[in-house]
Amino acid sequence: MSFITDRVICISEVVNRFVNKTQRINAKKLITIHNGIDDVHAVSEKRRSDLKNEFGIPVDHSVICTISHMEEHKGIKYLLKSASLLLQSRNDVSFIIVGEGSLMEELRKLCVTLKIEKNVIIAGLIYVTGAIGIELIGGRYSELYGYNVTYFVITTLEELLEMVGVVVFIYALTSYIDSEFKGLRLGLKS
Repeated sequence: MSFITDRVICISEVVNRFVNKTQRINAKKLITIHNGIDDVHAVSEKRRSDLKNEFGIPVDHSVICTISHMEEHKGIKYLLKSASLLLQSRNDVSFIIVGEGSLMEELRKLCVTLKIEKNVIIAGLIYVTGAIGIELIGGRYSELYGYNVTYFVITTLEELLEMVGVVVFIYALTSYIDSEFKGLRLGLKS
C-alpha cells in the first residue's frame, strides 16, 4: 500500500503506530484524524427526556451509548462486563449499544447471563439512525434555520428510517418465531 498511496488516514494514534509497524508505511505518510464530533451542541432537557421516554429509559438514569460494528475486535463484551460491575453498585445507568454485526445475538445472550438486560438496549442501526441521529440533525437544523422545505426533508428521512427499522425488526422477530416455535400460528383479528 505504501507504494501507491500519498497518505493514509488513521483514526487514532494507536492505529497510526499499528499501521506504521505492521504495514511498514513511512510515518510521514500517516496522518491521524480522530473520528467523532468536535462541536457538540447541548441537547435541551426536554429533548433528552423525550429521547429517554422513546427508548423506555427512566428519566433519572444516566445513559452510556456506543455506536459500533458488533464484532469481536470492537470489545463490546468488555463494555457489557464493565456495565455489570457498575450496575452492582448503582442501578440508575442505562446502556445503549447501536450497530449491526455477527455478535449481536451473542451480546444479547451475554446481557441475560450477566443479568443486566433491563439496563441495556441493543439497537439495530437503521431505527436508531432515524430516531436519534437524523432527529438530532433535524432539531439542530430547525434551531438554526427554522421550519422550511429542507427541515421537512430531514424529518421525512428520519421517519422513513424509523419505519424501515420497525419493518426489519418485525421481519426478524417473525422469522425467529417461525424457526424456534414450529407449528405456532399467529394471526390478526379486526
